[in-house]
Amino acid sequence: MGETAQQAKDNIIRFQTQGYFDRLDAEQKDNAKFLAALSGGKVNQVKALQLEALEDMHGKDFLDQYRKLDFIDQGSVGSVFAKKGDKRNVIKAQRATEDEDLLDPDEGTLGIARKSDVDREIDAQLTAAELGVAPRINTVENIPVPKRKYAFPDFRNKNPSPMGETLNIINMERVNTLADQGGIDNVVDQYVRGFDLTGDKAKQMTTAGHQKAQLAFAKAKLRLMDKGIVHNDLGYDSSVRDREDHISFDPFSNDMKIIDYGQIKKFKHANNLHQHTNNQNLIGEEMDDMSPFEQARHLLDHRVTAVVQGMNAVGNKDLANDFGRLYDDVSAKRDLEEMENIADQGKKIVEKQTMKDVTNRYLQ
Repeated sequence: MGETAQQAKDNIIRFQTQGYFDRLDAEQKDNAKFLAALSGGKVNQVKALQLEALEDMHGKDFLDQYRKLDFIDQGSVGSVFAKKGDKRNVIKAQRATEDEDLLDPDEGTLGIARKSDVDREIDAQLTAAELGVAPRINTVENIPVPKRKYAFPDFRNKNPSPMGETLNIINMERVNTLADQGGIDNVVDQYVRGFDLTGDKAKQMTTAGHQKAQLAFAKAKLRLMDKGIVHNDLGYDSSVRDREDHISFDPFSNDMKIIDYGQIKKFKHANNLHQHTNNQNLIGEEMDDMSPFEQARHLLDHRVTAVVQGMNAVGNKDLANDFGRLYDDVSAKRDLEEMENIADQGKKIVEKQTMKDVTNRYLQ
């Protein structure tokens, strides 16, 4: 059984507090003995040091917010909270720096993000929300905060950046992910139980429920790619099972939403790749190390993967296999124009597929 939200919250606080203690040990040689004495039962003093650590890391306002908000989730560069009693919205807080040279281009630094990356994430989610495949963003606040005194998570060194930092607060619609609901299997099981079915009919309805989720997933990703957005944090096997913590699905309405747009690739001219690649003005953010052709193929590969997933969802396995092989053959020849034509043809097929097609295929 996984840890509860409160346990996760406590573990994060414990981690951050221990880092603060480690720094105190480095600055005050006798501090370790003092902390050892505290472990003998002086609970109030320990709690006081924990609050001191949190204030040192996040600022004075953090403690008030910490007491008012319920912890929901924690990522590498942000935390998600909800106001007590609010079941409709959540608050995502991210500490960011405008110092682009401070963070490793690929790894980043635990606990802080580039301001440009946060802005890109917000822009991508706003676009996805307009498409109906992401939670709605209500408000965005950027609050200047003093820069951290020490490097994080290594508190032994001073923060090398000369720039200040910001706390980005995003208030957005709350969705229950598949993980929140016990996984896709539990979501579909609950859906099937509502029809009071048994035997083969229950099995068929279960299969149909899973395949509807797959079709909704494929369609959602294709809509994002029409806007040049490739979500790179959804797993590798094109299944909703891969990242149940990033996906919400309602089998009654077939509504699907994808969350957390912190790891995306954004392309311009996504619907006319061949022409713009020839003109060398295809732009894929953070993909400067790839040629225009490789950037275009990256987007088309993702599009084709979603197409194959959509075809399989309605039971067209032979068509999906033939389509995949055809694309692979053309891709091996590096014929970008034909690759784009094939991917677009496949996308049109999936766009015409409906949930009724799934029902007709699996329910007899």
